[in-house]
Amino acid sequence: MQRHARLHGYALLFAELQDAHSRGAHLPAFSFLACARRRRIVLAIRGTQDLSDVLTDSYAHGQPFCGG
Repeated sequence: MQRHARLHGYALLFAELQDAHSRGAHLPAFSFLACARRRRIVLAIRGTQDLSDVLTDSYAHGQPFCGG
């Protein structure tokens, strides 16, 4: 992931590559990337990968963000 990000001008700031099922939480795997030149930050959330992720998906709910 870090190598791929660098190819596109981004730096990997943080990554939690394992889901949190083993810790009793229902949190998906995710990463934060940044591009200083473009002044952008990206939050990437891994989609459903296996059957255990279906449980995490079932806990998802929408939240208003920036007026939308």
